[in-house]
Amino acid sequence: MRNRIELPSVFDDAAAAKAWRDAKRILRGIRPGGAVVLDVSKVEKASDALDAFATVFFSVAASHGLDAKTVDPHGFASAAEKRSAERGFKPQPRRQPRLFEPTGRAMYNLCRSLADACGFLGETVSRTFEVLRHPSRFRFRDFMAAFGQCGADGLPVVLSTGFLLGLILAFESAAAMKMFGVEIYSADLLSIALFRELGPLVTAIMLVGRSGSAFAAEIAAMKANEEIDALVTMRLPPVRFLVLPRIAAATAVMPALAAGAELAGLLGGAIVLLAMDIPPSMYWERVADAVSPGDVALGLAKAALFGLLAGLVGCWSGLAAEKTADGVGGAATRAVVGGITAAAVADGVLAAICWLYGI
Repeated sequence: MRNRIELPSVFDDAAAAKAWRDAKRILRGIRPGGAVVLDVSKVEKASDALDAFATVFFSVAASHGLDAKTVDPHGFASAAEKRSAERGFKPQPRRQPRLFEPTGRAMYNLCRSLADACGFLGETVSRTFEVLRHPSRFRFRDFMAAFGQCGADGLPVVLSTGFLLGLILAFESAAAMKMFGVEIYSADLLSIALFRELGPLVTAIMLVGRSGSAFAAEIAAMKANEEIDALVTMRLPPVRFLVLPRIAAATAVMPALAAGAELAGLLGGAIVLLAMDIPPSMYWERVADAVSPGDVALGLAKAALFGLLAGLVGCWSGLAAEKTADGVGGAATRAVVGGITAAAVADGVLAAICWLYGI
């Protein structure tokens, strides 16, 4: 019989676990009003797990509106069946999902996240003004630790990425311009792209992936270990103790990292053009002519802004994490995705503003 659940001769805890997996599969496949049979006739030796299994089986079957019967010549499940009849479980109709319910739930979660983010941003600004009024409250030791984590530890990755970026851009642009005999102008393209756009943006992606995720994981782990609750209990604001030093370190170190990536990219471009018989003196002269102090200042300002966004998103993801191991991993993921998205959106907005005002 298809709607029959047969129990083995020896019914212990392991057998109960396997039987319940099979029972759930069978119960899900029966429509309300149908019948299901619990066959206990083969059971010869049973532990207390059988009584628990039968109790849960009768209650779940009744809640699904099923007619549950037993084949139990030895009376192993009779007590559970009697208790189920006395309790009188009422069938619960299966709830059909509504058409717009998932969309509404997603919008509610989005609005709640935005409200939490606005609250975090407001508290961060408030604590920043508080530290500016009382500089002694700023944790300079934590700032230096975060500065080293973001800067010195991440410098090799940033320099190598910038070098490869300049190498690739110079090769692609010079290969196209060589057809017209103007491959020297790839130095102009490379220098402007690095200083105004790609240098700060690529460095921000490196910072977010390396340090922003670390910020989120560290704070989320502290939240899971209830260390943040301890700070709140002692009336010590977590934003001032944990967030401000990390945000300040990311903002301060980003211009230096971006400058290093830009110089490494220019070095990569010089190597490519040297292979195309362009003298280094001519290459660096074109770079100096193409890049103005305003371009350098704009790139450094963008880098500082991207560092600020990376720190904010990383710390907020950590504070908004759940107090579980999965929450720590989810916080790191949200920090990377949110930080890269925030940097890309900010870069696009700044590019549009610069184009409108001719900067």
